[in-house]
Amino acid sequence: MLVIFGGEGISRYRSTDGHLLMEYPTQSYNSGAAVLGDTLLAMSADGKETVLYDLKTGRQTGGSIYDGLSFLTALGLDDEGVYLGDATGIYRQTAGGTIWEKLVDGEPTSLSMPTLSLSGLTSDGEGGFYALLQGEDDVRLLHYSYDPDTPTLPDTELVIFGLRDSDTIRQAIGEFQRSNPTVRVNFQVLLDEELGATAEDVIRTLNTELMAGKGPDLLLLDGLNVDSYIEKGVLADMTEQARRLEEDGLMPNLTNAYCRDGRVYGVPARFTVPVMMGARECVEQVWSMTDLAGLVEEGQGGEPAFLCPSAQLFGETGMLMDYYDVCAGSIVTEKGVDQQTLEGYFADMLRIQQAERENTPELGDGVSFATVVAASGGGSGAEMLDPGSNRLSEGKALFHVQELAGQFSLENILTALNGREGGRRWCRTVRAAPAGIQGKSPHGTGPWTPCSAGTLIRPPAAWGLCPPETRGSWPSPL
Repeated sequence: MLVIFGGEGISRYRSTDGHLLMEYPTQSYNSGAAVLGDTLLAMSADGKETVLYDLKTGRQTGGSIYDGLSFLTALGLDDEGVYLGDATGIYRQTAGGTIWEKLVDGEPTSLSMPTLSLSGLTSDGEGGFYALLQGEDDVRLLHYSYDPDTPTLPDTELVIFGLRDSDTIRQAIGEFQRSNPTVRVNFQVLLDEELGATAEDVIRTLNTELMAGKGPDLLLLDGLNVDSYIEKGVLADMTEQARRLEEDGLMPNLTNAYCRDGRVYGVPARFTVPVMMGARECVEQVWSMTDLAGLVEEGQGGEPAFLCPSAQLFGETGMLMDYYDVCAGSIVTEKGVDQQTLEGYFADMLRIQQAERENTPELGDGVSFATVVAASGGGSGAEMLDPGSNRLSEGKALFHVQELAGQFSLENILTALNGREGGRRWCRTVRAAPAGIQGKSPHGTGPWTPCSAGTLIRPPAAWGLCPPETRGSWPSPL
């Protein structure tokens, strides 16, 4: 007997001659099915429940609803019944039962790490499980078993607040808890859209708690007024931790993004790198946004100078805010908003936008801009690949500007440009745009703009939950 997982479901073939014996209307992916004797376990075609089939008759013999089934759910069968695993944990339903019992809590384990996906799960026959986790550049086989000496709840809790969920923070939590199993990290996402609360309401409540000394140990600063918190003295001084990060290789212009009066009150959790690429003679004439606008206006025989999605180009705000993040350091200074620089930025962006619109067809609502999504090593994380470098390599653009969001973006650029005649010369002209690292930049003179940041909270009540060694080591995974 040969069971094949195909695009239309699961099929059973006779192994001797390949004759099709039976088809089963299910979802089809390797980790989402299991066989034990004459029983097949899979996900229903609509993806709402697990289903059991008799392999010989094709009859459905059972099924159970599990909230949260997806292609990231691994299913399994053994003599005791059905089991499954996902980022939230490992669950079992005994034969003939209807209740899913959580055997392993995923939150304090590697199961919850966004860069790892569960690609296989099997029982060890003694009440434990082997889980195969695939990461960006490695595969891990982990064994989960019951240990009566392990406390149900860790003796120390570290509390994190954030307006919204963050894969970056969850990845750091997973790494931290692997090294600190006696510490439970409680990440509380404050803004729940289902409850109808607004961001203003949540921030107002958070501010009240912070001022009363009842805040968390760590605070994700995205969407919050950092300077206001610094002025009110609710954020801890992280200078010592920031300097240790610099010793490990993180650049000072990143660790000092939230430095005020010589003290660091927050550290960026993520950052991106804006780059410009093109033929040397093209790129070397661009040293300001005004130069960039002039190059775009030159165009190339009625074709757009670079690739810009039609939906974005003709959208409500067009391209006006596309380069604001990397220009913000020149626009907003310690003295406030530089009105002249801001006006110059908008004037240049309007010139760029107008020139692009003149040479780009406006597509209808039913047409979307095609992008490529690359799953990071098969993991649950994904990276959007900007196809602009491919257009550049085909000779259909003068240059391209984009953000490097990760390894796959860089690999895509180098692959595209190396495939072009004279590709080696092109690859050498890819240069980082933010100032502070190189002398000139088409994006102004500001520091790199952090994508998100985390910080420590000072109130003694919060510190009481966290031992000194934990306070010092926590920021390191960020």
